[in-house]
Amino acid sequence: MNMNMNKSHTKKTTVVTLIVLLSPIILVLVIIIWGYITHPIFDKFDQDRFITLNKQMKTLLQELKVASNGNDIWNYSSLCSADRTGWMATGSYSCTTSISAITAVKTASEVNELKLKYQPIIDNNKILLPITDSTTESSNNFGNDFVVSSIEKHYTETMSKIECDYLIKLYQTDRNLGLSSDSYGTEIANEQANLVISLRCSDTARDHWYSLTQSTDLDPTNTIDDKQSN
Repeated sequence: MNMNMNKSHTKKTTVVTLIVLLSPIILVLVIIIWGYITHPIFDKFDQDRFITLNKQMKTLLQELKVASNGNDIWNYSSLCSADRTGWMATGSYSCTTSISAITAVKTASEVNELKLKYQPIIDNNKILLPITDSTTESSNNFGNDFVVSSIEKHYTETMSKIECDYLIKLYQTDRNLGLSSDSYGTEIANEQANLVISLRCSDTARDHWYSLTQSTDLDPTNTIDDKQSN
């Protein structure tokens, strides 16, 4: 009798020991299987967000082009770059859509005309929800004086819920004036200035759903996006 009880006890102890030893392996297997099952689902959801953003921004781009009537060149790009910690890729990406136009201007009245021409299209568009008020960067003199100045505003694209940054900036184009000429409030010299209007929407992505590039952090005052919408 005692021998049977000892055997039973030994058997139970062995089973418990095996369960304890195998639990980490079972847990790892469950995590791997769960990731294998859910990874494509999360990828599809993430990809759909950025496809939606791309479609929405191209719709807005067409409205801006119609308002331009061929007078200003509107450019569009959709790009992704790999996120990194130091030299190591994190496995995630920064994906950005960008609408921009750069126009030469000679007077403050031209600046105001372009602002009034395009900003209401962005402000009143149903695909963008404002999340901040307009912010003037140079003592509230944007469009009043012909000086380096800008306005920024921030939105959320209503379907993808991705945040977008709007910038309209007047800046010097005479590169011989020195770095101080880029300071806000500095008078534009020799009537040489550009006005940039830019709307950039960006978020972290699970994969590069757009064309892959080294960086999407481009200054619109230094470059015009080279991938135009068809």
